[in-house]
Amino acid sequence: MHFREVAASREECRKETHEVLEQASKGDRKALIDLKAMVEDLRSRVEEVSSEMRKDTHTLESVDSRIVQSTREVEDRMLSKMSERENEMKVTIEELEERFERRLNGGQLEVRMNALSSELADLRATTKDSLQCLNAEVKLGIGRQPSEVQTEASEEMESTNAEYLQEHTRGLAETLCKGIGRIERLENDRPLRKDSIGSRVEEMLATLQGMRFYVEEHDSRISTLSATIQE
Repeated sequence: MHFREVAASREECRKETHEVLEQASKGDRKALIDLKAMVEDLRSRVEEVSSEMRKDTHTLESVDSRIVQSTREVEDRMLSKMSERENEMKVTIEELEERFERRLNGGQLEVRMNALSSELADLRATTKDSLQCLNAEVKLGIGRQPSEVQTEASEEMESTNAEYLQEHTRGLAETLCKGIGRIERLENDRPLRKDSIGSRVEEMLATLQGMRFYVEEHDSRISTLSATIQE
């Protein structure tokens, strides 16, 4: 009886131990399954984070490339503008130098024109005096002629002298007007180019030479008429 109870107790202990072991094994398997699921979830999250990081890296590289490209474009524009500005400054400096040279040439031209104007004024005064002397000598010579010859001689000489005086006085007046007109045009047309200034000054000198020729011719004619009248 006693052995049976001990055997029954052992059997019950064995069964309970087996049940406990089974339950412990089931708990371990469940824990292992949960752990595996957790690991898989972590892997998935790690992959997502890695993918996002790769996207962010690609985005940063793209942004960096755009920044570099934009910087180069800005540098090119700045260099182009600086080059254009430099060319504009060169053109402006050249224009200022040309204006300065024109002003210097204009000052020299003004001095020469003043000298020419003074010479023209002297020639005008000399011509006027010569004409006045000629008229006085003609009138004096006519007054000295005998009464019989005075009418015929005076008519002939007055006609000849009047035509001569009118012709040469008109020529002198036209020449003087042309010379004065050219001086006025030179004063109004400043600043002029060097070649134009030179040509006009040459024209003025030629005009003065012509006027000198007329004055000398007048003086010669005056001397001839005076000698004729005195005879």
